[in-house]
Amino acid sequence: MLRELKPQIGLSAKIIAEEPMNSRHVAIIVAAAVVLAIAIGLLARRGCAPAQPQPPRDTPAAEEDAPGSALDVLDLEPADGAVIRGSQAWVRWGSADPSRGLLHWRRKGEAEFRDAEVVAGRFHLAHIAALEKGAAYEFWVENVGADHRTRSPVRTFECAGGLDFDPPALEITVKRDYDQRVTIALRNSGKDAVRVAARALAEFEDLPAGFVGHGSADAPAELAPGASIALTYAVTASDAARDRYEIPIEAAGAFTQIVVKVALPRFDLAMRQVSQDPRSLARTVDIMNKGELLTDLSVKVAKPNHREARLAPAVNHATLGPGHALRVVVSPVLYLEFESLDLELECAAAGRSVRFPLRFDAPRGKSLVGVRTHTDETTSARDKVCTNKPTTCSEVPGGSGTGPETPPPDPSADARKRAVDEFRKYVGKDNVRYGPTGTVDTAGNIRFDCSGLTTTALSSAGFPDFNYGSGTGGCDNMWNNLKDNEVKQSEAEAGDVIFFDYWGHKTKGGAWEERVADKHPDHCGLVASVGTDGSITYVDITDDSSGYDGKETNASQRASGYYKTPTKVNQTQMKMKDMIFGIARPKLAPPPGECKEGKPCHEGGK
Repeated sequence: MLRELKPQIGLSAKIIAEEPMNSRHVAIIVAAAVVLAIAIGLLARRGCAPAQPQPPRDTPAAEEDAPGSALDVLDLEPADGAVIRGSQAWVRWGSADPSRGLLHWRRKGEAEFRDAEVVAGRFHLAHIAALEKGAAYEFWVENVGADHRTRSPVRTFECAGGLDFDPPALEITVKRDYDQRVTIALRNSGKDAVRVAARALAEFEDLPAGFVGHGSADAPAELAPGASIALTYAVTASDAARDRYEIPIEAAGAFTQIVVKVALPRFDLAMRQVSQDPRSLARTVDIMNKGELLTDLSVKVAKPNHREARLAPAVNHATLGPGHALRVVVSPVLYLEFESLDLELECAAAGRSVRFPLRFDAPRGKSLVGVRTHTDETTSARDKVCTNKPTTCSEVPGGSGTGPETPPPDPSADARKRAVDEFRKYVGKDNVRYGPTGTVDTAGNIRFDCSGLTTTALSSAGFPDFNYGSGTGGCDNMWNNLKDNEVKQSEAEAGDVIFFDYWGHKTKGGAWEERVADKHPDHCGLVASVGTDGSITYVDITDDSSGYDGKETNASQRASGYYKTPTKVNQTQMKMKDMIFGIARPKLAPPPGECKEGKPCHEGGK
């Protein structure tokens, strides 16, 4: 067996043992330790400098523990030995995979490293402030993943001063528009000339920005002692998704930050119908801008009719000035059985949207005739490119279809609405109480539990019984038999079965009871309606503190009285929307002989 000791002062001792450790080996180790102690004492007496301080060894080094890892520290800056010409610095680095970044830094000679706050993004960014002129500093960074971490070697930089931004920090407000420019001055108060190649350290896909012209990374400039240079910073905010961006910048070792605020335009659109083609029924309309400049206007036919009409031209990202109008032609897809079509044009820009209704009717006393001809349609698209947007991808609309693509009606949809109506018969009734389904208490009250009343409502509307199996309860059984028909919350409809998971949120007598989510639904009901904001209102029956009767409530507003979550201050009620386990869509039983092989037909065609 080979054991190797690696003291920090650079001495090493090796012990080779062919057999189990005995007293002789222990003596050798003790002797080696004594020799090392004497050596350290001699070095201290002679005034030798201590060893280079190392980061704490409680984190693995990338080069030792994770060679070639996707968490390797990439493109770390400033470079080792860099000169910082100001009182602050920004450290930037990346990793191939998403990770959490950590920065540790100290003034050279200090005993402990300090931690700095890290801003996550395309690159990790950390700010070090209040640097002292003439001092040297050390830093190292980490990338932390789910199961391991990697770190950089220790780097140093020196704070020399000599460059000053004017103003020291810049805050600007721009419009949601293209190519807006602002200048910031850089003055050389040092004794030596420096090479200026200003650049931004943070990048945002929705906000192309950077330095241009003299003194930028594309056109570096020499800055003599006592001289100043005006640096031009260009911003394109046509697609800005936020109202504030904080962007660190660097020039010749000097750092500061530019704060870009984006002013949202006044959004006010109107539609004017210009004409209609009596043969194709196509309507020509103008989209008029009564507000301020819009730079990312899109116009489309809103769902669910988006495949039943086409626009010419296609408008995906257009600029529309104040007082201007955009003309489009909306053509319905015609077929022999066509009678009428109601649709909405959805116009969106700057994060807001508006809809305008349009109706198409087949003329009375006339019928459509199908004629097969050669293709005589053309489609085209156009876009723009610039330095900060070197590539473009434009959608080209397809040709006309031969009929509507709207899916056939779901026969279960009406049945699901009837199920909600059946459930509502029990909501708010004085003689309905929570309890074992199908029982009557001594006061003559009908009793249901949550899965029992949900099953009763579905059965009354013609659905098969989904409450069977060996799950943890009735709701778990229903979930197991309906989970193949799960739908997203954003796609929920009236009559869908909504499931909740309470475990991990229970309290007893006001005291917190720690539990782990058991991955099984504990409560269920029916979706009653879905608001325009996506909020779900549902019907259920519960045994919480708000009563034992059935009720109809909004999941975003209702808080469970029995199921709570603790906070540091007090126990607050948890919103039901935060405990949604899943939503599934029940379907009517298929006709005999159409069930899956080996599956009973009462599974509702699962």
